[in-house]
Amino acid sequence: AGPPTNPVLDAYRTWELQTPLVTRFASIGVVAFYIASFFLSLEYALANVPLFSVGHFEVYRLVLSPFVGNSFFSMIFIVMSLQQQKTFEQATGSTNLLVLMGMFGLASNLAFVLVCYTLYFSGQEYALTYSASSFWLVVFPLLVYNCMQTPNLPRRFFILPFEVPSMYYPLLLFGMFSLFGGPSLSMFLSLGVGYAYSLGYLDRIKPSPQQLEDWERGALSGLASRDGYILSSAAMGSAAWTPQNQPDRDASVGGAPTAGSSGRGGGGGGG
Repeated sequence: AGPPTNPVLDAYRTWELQTPLVTRFASIGVVAFYIASFFLSLEYALANVPLFSVGHFEVYRLVLSPFVGNSFFSMIFIVMSLQQQKTFEQATGSTNLLVLMGMFGLASNLAFVLVCYTLYFSGQEYALTYSASSFWLVVFPLLVYNCMQTPNLPRRFFILPFEVPSMYYPLLLFGMFSLFGGPSLSMFLSLGVGYAYSLGYLDRIKPSPQQLEDWERGALSGLASRDGYILSSAAMGSAAWTPQNQPDRDASVGGAPTAGSSGRGGGGGGG
């Protein structure tokens, strides 16, 4: 008999082999930042507070704020939601998902800053000290985008005894979070970013398929050469959503286009 194996390590290696690189790195990043928050005041240093992000030119907050401010249960839900993105990554490529995550996080934070400054100039003096953080700033727009690929497809909302059209699923999820944790301006704005992107209002900032491939050969070449990174040319398209390619997919969480809608999912920037 061979040496005893570590079941935790074995489970991680299995998950690592089954999960594309961008989804894997995002999940690990959320968990790592959560653990680090016990030892470092990361939310104070990285959360998007307009007074610091703009007033003190700490623009790195606009990029890094999604990784802080995640509670334990929020982290669990986020990682579960990210696991639904691995099929999307297999379908459209790792570069496409990476670009979408970056765009959604930055756009959500910029929208938050804009609203806070509008409130400030309208007389709310403390608006610039409002804070935006949590990876939901990225996950909510991704969820909206995926659900809007098949907007009228009925979807069961957790334990509720009825189904709702996919287009309303993210709104119900936001409503549930608001009911238990209070409404969040930043999360609400991230929903708006997702719907705006899905409806074509942000088409000007979508990179083309050729741009994605150019980045894979250039700026992202080091990342693109790593195991688990799915090049745009190797993306599976609608085949990623066939049952044999996603046996463990839970249809009650997230959303995915059907084979008939794959033309929207495989374009530049996911559009």
